[in-house]
Amino acid sequence: MREAWSSHEIWLYECQYCANVWEEAFDVLHADGGHGHEAIVYRHDGHLCPTPWSTHECPECRSENVFATPYRRRPSVPRSRRDSDLELLSRLRRLNAW
Repeated sequence: MREAWSSHEIWLYECQYCANVWEEAFDVLHADGGHGHEAIVYRHDGHLCPTPWSTHECPECRSENVFATPYRRRPSVPRSRRDSDLELLSRLRRLNAW
């Protein structure tokens, strides 16, 4: 039995000609290829499509000189920790230790 799973990816695009920036969402189906390799299929708006890093065109100027990168969220710091860090920093400054 072959194992399959899906994921959701968001990719950011930047046109190197007009500096337009946009993002696109993809549904990704991963499946065991049966010979120790993984088969991956990308879908955009429900349609099969090529990989997100190939063959993209800027929606503004139609340039094909586009840079693609997967979207990565910055880890969020809990508010309580951020406040305690500020308190520690202010104490260190008062002691001239920073």
